[in-house]
Formats: sequence, structure tokens, C-alpha cells
Amino acid sequence: METFPTDIQRLIVKYAQDMALLEVEPLPRLLSAYRRRSDKFVTGVLRDLLFTYLPRHELAESIKSLLNVPAQVFLEYWTACVIHGQRCRLWKIDTRIPLSWECTLPHIMFFFVETGDVDAFHEDLFFCLNSV
Repeated sequence: METFPTDIQRLIVKYAQDMALLEVEPLPRLLSAYRRRSDKFVTGVLRDLLFTYLPRHELAESIKSLLNVPAQVFLEYWTACVIHGQRCRLWKIDTRIPLSWECTLPHIMFFFVETGDVDAFHEDLFFCLNSV
């Protein structure tokens, strides 16, 4: 009996690992998913923050005190990013997040916390709320 080529065997193992990671990777929710929430945080509070220019520290405090989105949403996003990074490294490709994740609340919030750029926060939030 012939031996299976090792290159093909490695490719099959990589594919199996990738599919196993994909299976457990949560999908970040778009901002439109929060429109159905009864507390109207995204369509009310965040939209109000768009039209009220606050200093960075006040905006950060407002977000901390008003954010009523379950922590699970942020944990799912972080988990998805970690798993996506693992999948990309497996195939040796760029680890940039998928475009479909850019209009998710966790992405916008993580980006704001990392950069502190209030203008970018307003632009991202305004774009995402109006594109869904």
C-alpha cells in the first residue's frame, strides 16, 4: 500500500484544525442587534453621545456608567478575535479582523479604549448606526 503524501496530510490536518477553531468561534453581533433591546442604549444613549461633544474623560465615564450591554457580548468578541488570530496564524495570513466585525459595538468600544480617539469613536458609531 502506498504512503499518503506528507504535504497533503499536513494540509488535511491544518484544515481540520481550522474547521475546529471556526466551529467554536463566536460571531460578534452587529449594532442592529441591539436595536431590539428595551433599554435603547445603542439607539438612545450612544446616539445622544454622538451629538454632544464631551471631553475624552467625560465620554469615557459616560460610557462606563451607561453601558448596559452584557459583558458576554465583549467576551464573545474577544474570544472571536483570539480564535480568528489563531486561524490566521495557522494559514500564515494577515490577522486583520473581518470587515463584517467592524460595525459591532465591541469593536467600536475596544478601538476607543485602545486609541482614546473621540472623533474616530463618533465617526465609527455614526457610520455603524446609520448603515444598519
